[in-house]
Amino acid sequence: MAYIQFYDDPNYALRYEGLSCFAFDCVKYGGAGRIAYSDFYGENMVPEPTTEGINAIKLILSELISKAESSTKEDLKGILESVDERLEQEGVADLLDYVIKICMEEMD
Repeated sequence: MAYIQFYDDPNYALRYEGLSCFAFDCVKYGGAGRIAYSDFYGENMVPEPTTEGINAIKLILSELISKAESSTKEDLKGILESVDERLEQEGVADLLDYVIKICMEEMD
């Protein structure tokens, strides 16, 4: 079972930070394009996701796919394929919860 920091925090910006740090195996402000920090979420997902925010979600998912086992990899690929510019803020929150759940249950 993987541990993702802030996985159950009521603040989705912190959940985003925890998931992105887990994906990139980094600390705050790390990762591809230095996107692993909570303020990035606030700046690019609220009130609605920006193009940069959508691209960050895709980068995180791609990194998780590269680390995942085959069954989890397929689940994450399906999620990645569903992410597009129509994603709304509530959809990002739901996506974070779902991806965190998958990672915590199936990845080490």
